[in-house]
Amino acid sequence: MIEKFLTNRTDVIRFSSNSENVSEQYQKEFHLKYIPPFHRNWIYRNHNYYYYKYEANSIIYGFLNELLGEELCYYFYLPTVHYQIAYDLDEKQYAVLSENFRKHGKEYVNIFQFPNLRYLDTYRVFEEMSHFTHDKKQQLQFLKSLKSMIVLDFYMGQEDRNEENFYFEKTGNNYQLANLFDYEISFETLKYYGNSFFLRDFDNQELCCELYQDEWFRMLFQKAYYLDMEQLLQKIENKYQLKIPRSVKKRYLKYHSEKQEMMRQMNLVMKKR
Repeated sequence: MIEKFLTNRTDVIRFSSNSENVSEQYQKEFHLKYIPPFHRNWIYRNHNYYYYKYEANSIIYGFLNELLGEELCYYFYLPTVHYQIAYDLDEKQYAVLSENFRKHGKEYVNIFQFPNLRYLDTYRVFEEMSHFTHDKKQQLQFLKSLKSMIVLDFYMGQEDRNEENFYFEKTGNNYQLANLFDYEISFETLKYYGNSFFLRDFDNQELCCELYQDEWFRMLFQKAYYLDMEQLLQKIENKYQLKIPRSVKKRYLKYHSEKQEMMRQMNLVMKKR
C-alpha cells in the first residue's frame, strides 16, 4: 500500500532488521524488565531509537493514520513522537519508523500505576488527576494535555489507546503526559469514541454539557470542528513528498464531515444561529 503513495522525491529510510535490530540494547539502556516478542522491532539511527512497524501488518491506510496522528498532535498542542517511512531490505516490506518516546533519566508509568482512580468516566476525573501533580503551573499543563488527548482520540476515532499506548512522565511528585504514539487504528468508525479510559460515555448528554462548560474542552472541540482536513493532507504530502490518491483524500474528508455532524448533534460545538 505505501508504495502507491511514494514519489521519486520521497525519502525512504532503508534498514536491515537482521543486522540492525537493537531490542536488547534498548531494553538495557532504559532498564525495562521485559519486552514482549512482538515489541522487539527496534533499530538505532541518528542517535535515537525507532520502533518499526510493517505496513503489511497494518489496517488499510494505517501508515497514513500514523502520519496524520503526529500532525494532529501538533494541532492539539500535544507532545508526540515523529514518524518516518522506511523499507526493510531483509523482509522486503515497507514500514513506518516510530521514534522512541522515552528519555534518559525519566520514569514512566501507565494509567494502572496511578493510585486507584474512581472517576475515570466522569468529569470529576480531572479534579482527581490534578492531585498527582503538585506544581500549580505543571498541574495546569498536565490537565490541559489530558483533555487534549481525549479530544484527539475522540476526533480520530482512536480504537487502540490502551494502557500500553500512552504513558506519563514522572519527575519527583509531578506528572506530565509523555510523547504520544500509535495512531494506526483510527478513522475507521464514528461509533467508537476514542480513549479507552477517559470519558468513554460521550453519548451521555449530561457529560457533554459539562464538557461544553469547560473552556479548554470547548476550545478543543471547536478546533476539531474547524480543522481543514484537505489542508492537513496536503501538508503531509509536502512534508513526506507523497502523492495521496484523490479517492483516499475523499475518504478522510467524508470522515471529517461526519464527525462534524456528530459534534453538532452531541452539542459539543457552538451552533450557528
